[in-house]
Amino acid sequence: MAKTKKRKKQQNVPKPAVKEKPLLSRQAEIGLLLVILLLAFGVRMIRIDSPLLDFHAARQTQTASNAYYFATNTANFFQPKFIYTDKQGNAPGVTEMELPVYQYILGMTYRVTGVHDFMGRLLSIFFGLGVTAYVWIIARRYFGIIAAGTAALLYAITPVAVFFNRTYQPDTMASFFFIGGIYHLAVWLDDRESRHLKISAPMIALCLLIKPMVVVMLVPWIVYEFISRRFWEKAARSDLWRVGAAAAFALGTTGVWYFYTHFFIRNVTGLTMSRQQFKTTEFWFSPWFYFQTLERVWIVLTPIGAIMLALAFFLMWRDRRARIFSTLVVGHFLYFIVMAEYTYPHFYYQLPFVPIAAVCIGWLSARIIKWAGDDDSSLLIAQVVLVSAFIGIGIFSYTSSTRWYYIDHAPLVLNAAEKTLEIAGPDAMVLSNDMAANDFHYYSRSTMPASSRVSPSVQYVVWLKYAEWDVVKSLPEDSQLIVNEQTYAIWKLESNNN
Repeated sequence: MAKTKKRKKQQNVPKPAVKEKPLLSRQAEIGLLLVILLLAFGVRMIRIDSPLLDFHAARQTQTASNAYYFATNTANFFQPKFIYTDKQGNAPGVTEMELPVYQYILGMTYRVTGVHDFMGRLLSIFFGLGVTAYVWIIARRYFGIIAAGTAALLYAITPVAVFFNRTYQPDTMASFFFIGGIYHLAVWLDDRESRHLKISAPMIALCLLIKPMVVVMLVPWIVYEFISRRFWEKAARSDLWRVGAAAAFALGTTGVWYFYTHFFIRNVTGLTMSRQQFKTTEFWFSPWFYFQTLERVWIVLTPIGAIMLALAFFLMWRDRRARIFSTLVVGHFLYFIVMAEYTYPHFYYQLPFVPIAAVCIGWLSARIIKWAGDDDSSLLIAQVVLVSAFIGIGIFSYTSSTRWYYIDHAPLVLNAAEKTLEIAGPDAMVLSNDMAANDFHYYSRSTMPASSRVSPSVQYVVWLKYAEWDVVKSLPEDSQLIVNEQTYAIWKLESNNN
């Protein structure tokens, strides 16, 4: 009887899985990743030395002015300053803002090297390459080398990633911490290796400190994981304490910073972050808004990439390992809906979505090859389809993003700013009709007054003639026109310069 039980026990022992021969050797995989990273680096170096007067110039020059004042005015990380005056008239004004880690790194670097705008672009490129590497690592771990190669390649050439991975703003850094935090948390959920949870918590915290509302994107995935049987089957009491501590750290540090910046800085200076993004309820009942949301995906991923993502999204629900990425796609759309009015006009708010979409499309590419099987003709058709798709994405990426590298009135702004700096010197109080964009004020190293009208503190008035401006029709009597070019004019207010 004992022998029979022993024999049955031996029969129930699963046979070890037969290891398939890898498609590429480890050295070849590393080589392929390096080629993709080199491609990503090359396309992101386009116009690396251009002024910060391309697409979304206002966001770039605002960030650059913050870094500039860290370099020239204050090294106090907890007192970030901008080109605006505060409500007491102090210039530059300390302002409520997200964690300025990106700007502080550049500001401290400027103290050694001098102020160079291209260094901000290089810092963004560095983190953009980090995102590309994480896309590879995630797709390789979960779906294999074909998915890894196609996902990383897609991220390397997608128009929004290419352009905004080289702009002067912290969004690419936030995307790096976002995708890295997701990866390490997913690995911890699979393997319960504590080191991954320890890495994930600070990465997600840094992402939220830089872009707090990205937390909305994580909600569907976190809910899915915590209601799934898989989590509770593997969960021990110590695991619950660990994940609770990690969540408390990520959310707690974020809460502490925004409590400080809102209640201490804002109450002193009056300068505040925009809360326009929360005025969105009227959009929720508009069919037009949902059509525009889909159109944005069409632009961000190119038409071919958007179609591939749609196919992947619906098919991935049948694959347990892939389902988490479908929930993250849902999270992006939830984020888009919650913050509709503010996120729609800003393309860079879609940056955290692009690596997730790339992994999904990588999964679809691997499935297409797998469905083709060993049949030579089917495999050839699948390869032709994928190669054609990626060539098409590259063409769409180039044609759709070319216009983002230029703004029509950029030379006008730069010429007027350089002339103003020459005449007035740095830190002069200058009123201009570039109030909304602040590009002019960054390059003229001037301070923007709190009011859009002429006040006693204004020393110069600059009219950029690409737009009408009523202020120039009612200047004080002592205003002296000192420069009148075809594209701009400068007045000096004599009484305010004494």
